[in-house]
Amino acid sequence: METNDKPYIDLGYFEGALANGRPYRAEVWTEYGLASVTCFCERREDEVLSKLEAADLLEGSGLIFFESEARRSAYPVAISDSVGMPCWSINAILWDGGGETSHARLLVDVQTHAK
Repeated sequence: METNDKPYIDLGYFEGALANGRPYRAEVWTEYGLASVTCFCERREDEVLSKLEAADLLEGSGLIFFESEARRSAYPVAISDSVGMPCWSINAILWDGGGETSHARLLVDVQTHAK
């Protein structure tokens, strides 16, 4: 929802299992002309994930397709969920400039949140 103080629009979500078998939930959103997908999944203690490995995981799991190698990147951040479990928050840009520059395409159907 877009508001005057926070121009954020929630576009929906999707869930499933990654290629490594871990369940995930992903949120699709846009803010200031930039559209992104953020994937949340389990993180093993002391696990390290590079930007390239994160991009490989999203693409290899059939969630997104990067338009070119130059735009192929994802941004993993180690977080903890609301009960303290270690998780990954992996963000990938879908498009910027109000949709003028495509970075990646979603390969899954996005569900909208019930109102």
